Amino acid sequence: MSQQDVDDKNQMQAVEQNQNQVVAAEAIAPNGEPQPSVFKLDIDCWDEVLDCLSLEDEHSFGQTCKAFHRVTGQYFQWKYVSALALCDEDGIYFNGRRMNGFKEFVQQIWFWMVTLNSAFGYIETNCKAEIKRLIFSHIDLNQDIKAIEKRLEKIDSLELRCCKFDEDIWRTLFESCKNLKRLRFWDCSRGLFAWLVQKHPKLEHLELRTKDSLESGKLKNFLDNCPNLQSLQIDANVLWDSRDLICDANVDDLAIDMNKDIDTTIGFLNDLHEKGFFKRLHFRSESNVPSADQLLSLPGLVTLYIGPYEKRNLKFPVLPSIKELGITCVGIDIITDAMATSLINLEQLFITDSDHLMPFIRRSAKLRDVEIAEYQETVLDIAALNKERRKLVGARKVTIYVNERVYLATKWATPDTSLELIELKRQSSRDIVRPHSFWQRFRELN
Repeated sequence: MSQQDVDDKNQMQAVEQNQNQVVAAEAIAPNGEPQPSVFKLDIDCWDEVLDCLSLEDEHSFGQTCKAFHRVTGQYFQWKYVSALALCDEDGIYFNGRRMNGFKEFVQQIWFWMVTLNSAFGYIETNCKAEIKRLIFSHIDLNQDIKAIEKRLEKIDSLELRCCKFDEDIWRTLFESCKNLKRLRFWDCSRGLFAWLVQKHPKLEHLELRTKDSLESGKLKNFLDNCPNLQSLQIDANVLWDSRDLICDANVDDLAIDMNKDIDTTIGFLNDLHEKGFFKRLHFRSESNVPSADQLLSLPGLVTLYIGPYEKRNLKFPVLPSIKELGITCVGIDIITDAMATSLINLEQLFITDSDHLMPFIRRSAKLRDVEIAEYQETVLDIAALNKERRKLVGARKVTIYVNERVYLATKWATPDTSLELIELKRQSSRDIVRPHSFWQRFRELN
């Protein structure tokens, strides 16, 4: 069984477990009191009701009584596993709307341009669930974080975006996050490089989104201090500067943001691959499309993200190694059946709008997951997609993940969103764990 199959099985078991935890309202109503018929609805009925509502409507519904609060809270944990709550001193926000009714259930918190002590105070007082993921964005972290020091013990994912912090603050953060597995830095102050000499024994993934060169030997020191590191995402220029020092280290997955000359990048990636630095390559180029020869020369290539581009056809060679594709398109004539056919083992697809979906439905037999960053409130004709999918011999069932606007528009227009070979789901129900974060661009575009 492949690692992807194991991950899928574990995710399905988690979904089934969460589903079993959604308690019917009649079971949680106060004993001995006469109950309206609505409290006798079973789990499947509540699923159908809440599935037709937006998150904001579900929140309002949950505020009507304690029973409905419990039902919507459990539903939130089941169907909004990747929902990121923006936290301020007066509560938590989703899509710009305050929804404090979900404060007991959120596990992913985002602090953005806030006074940390006040926001931390709200979290400590109101949020009961274990926080698994924290994002700090555009914040000076040289403040007191002791208010949530205990909460940090359960964190397994920490992300710092455009933040300022000194070595002491980082040491406090790291020592508190005892179970940290994923660490991401986006354009932080140069003070971040101080932590590269510290030991991070449980860390599995590091992302360095910065164009600043590292001090000599710092990346090598970090890799030496992370015995369990499995994946590294880094800018090509930063990796290039350290290429001669890291050859005796190794990771399973290397994710590259390409902004150097492609031929130069391919040359040193091949050198690193031959020396055993990485096994699988995840590659993103937003400046131009690699040529057919360049794509064939990329060692260990399994993931390719490209775009945006002008209106023209993209011609790919047969690339049997690629299992994940992300493409930002302008114009519906860019993707053709021939292009989809060349990616014969494609399993994961990220695209910017549904106009580009049909070639992959018709030609990519192994495709199973699609995420669409649709800009408009579009109704997907999943019956037509299902009809085309049936024509493809050996086709897997495809799950299409869309934002809430598209999901609800399609849900109200189409009674059944789970057909034989096509199923539609909310984007927020998909909790992606990948050795790269390229897919986040598509969600952020949305």
